[in-house]
Amino acid sequence: MKKEAISVVDMSSKTDPASQSLATNCSPTLTSFDSATGFFTFSTHCGTSLNNWDQEIQLVDWATIVTAEILAENQEWDQIKTVVPDVLNSKAQVHCTCPAFQYWGHQYNLTNDDNSALQPNSVPPSAVNDRGELSRDPDERHSCKHLVSVYNTFFH
Repeated sequence: MKKEAISVVDMSSKTDPASQSLATNCSPTLTSFDSATGFFTFSTHCGTSLNNWDQEIQLVDWATIVTAEILAENQEWDQIKTVVPDVLNSKAQVHCTCPAFQYWGHQYNLTNDDNSALQPNSVPPSAVNDRGELSRDPDERHSCKHLVSVYNTFFH
């Protein structure tokens, strides 16, 4: 059975407690939004690390939820989610350029558990402790703090 992507709301609910907690120190900015395709890019600055990382979100079933008639009158994301609140439950695929997303299990789990990685990654998490055991709760990680900050700011 082919796995289907899950919604941003569902991804957010599957986020580990550490990423949820650390997301409060991050400030995302919407850098581009393609209303024709439901593709978003963000840049997120985190106060704890002082780094900026980029995120991408593709709402997979955008065209079936947001019709041409709606787009004719609503081009901005805030307008669209007000007119069509179900868009927040749209299936999504996500990506973040931070190393944690790639190496700590987020991208791997989104690829293998949910088919929600925009850029699939079949390499298991590499974060190991001094005994060689996987650490940082790799099975529980589905979104880094940067993506969580985007979810909390733009997809509520």
